[in-house]
Amino acid sequence: MPSKKVFAYGGCFGPTTIEEVDKWHCRAFVASGLGSMCGLGMRDQNSICIANELTGKQAELVCDPVILYGYKKEIEGKKRPMREPYLVVYAYDNKFDDQSEVIKDYAHRNGLKIVSPGFIQKWVDVNANVDPVDLLNWFQHAECVVTNTFHGCVMSIITGREMAVKMRGNANKLFNLMREYKIEERVFGEEKSLDDVFAQKVDWSVVDEQIKERRAASMDYLKRMIEK
Repeated sequence: MPSKKVFAYGGCFGPTTIEEVDKWHCRAFVASGLGSMCGLGMRDQNSICIANELTGKQAELVCDPVILYGYKKEIEGKKRPMREPYLVVYAYDNKFDDQSEVIKDYAHRNGLKIVSPGFIQKWVDVNANVDPVDLLNWFQHAECVVTNTFHGCVMSIITGREMAVKMRGNANKLFNLMREYKIEERVFGEEKSLDDVFAQKVDWSVVDEQIKERRAASMDYLKRMIEK
């Protein structure tokens, strides 16, 4: 970057591990890039551990930018996008096909339409073409959310929706997020069904407290980096 001072906010290695960095002989390359920064704000513990090992610097945990900003003004007062009660499925195109029958069974037993905003799922009732604010509006009026993505969980958190989460290759990043916000019991799969997960309600007072703490710490990090 053409700047004398660069810092990272919300950095993330995704599912990548330090072993994979070494496997592909990227240690020197990645360490050089991270080492040139004056601050390393990472959004999950896996990324913090990798950054610490590669640079010897202490990376800091910051919240995802979507949680930091919250989008409260943008979605406040927006009308319900459809009349019928509905369940949101949030996954990349055709990446939830293996769970389609499970989700359809739960939704239809509970009188819910199934909506996929932003991505195409051939088996849902409605595929909705959305911009980012429309997407959040679909979340905030949903009866519940079923997702296998990091940001599906993030958007459930900021809109206060009951969620059920299926783990996939992003388990490091996703489960770390859930553990931070005290919602790790929302995972469904072999051990817990959708009925099991949704029978237990999220303690939103605990989640909201975590949001406040993490927003404050993240804003403090940004202020220190800008003033440094």
